[in-house]
Amino acid sequence: MTDGSNDSLPGDAVHSAEIEYALGKLDANPPYAWTEADRKVSATMNAYFANVIKRRDPNGETMPTWPKASLDPEKIRCQVIEVDTRSTSFSEEHRYLGAVPLLYSKRGLKAALRAGPSTG
Repeated sequence: MTDGSNDSLPGDAVHSAEIEYALGKLDANPPYAWTEADRKVSATMNAYFANVIKRRDPNGETMPTWPKASLDPEKIRCQVIEVDTRSTSFSEEHRYLGAVPLLYSKRGLKAALRAGPSTG
């Protein structure tokens, strides 16, 4: 993506940058000179969303496989949606595994909500 001057934009995405990609509406944000790579990423993201809405499963015949979620730390994956979309190991799973007891305990969830956001 460029800003129209053919200068590359900084690597950080702006807030809500995924919306145009997810909805397949890149041209709705004209300040950017969208590339074919952007259009490919948008088509992939849009197809995953549509598949979830239609079938409750992001996978489709021509889509890169999005593995099912797992509570097994050895099986937690991260879907990287890029020009070369792929599933990779997820090195940050430890940040989320601590939440598992909260998901299955009303008392734990209520305590977490009372405690507020974590600063760690």
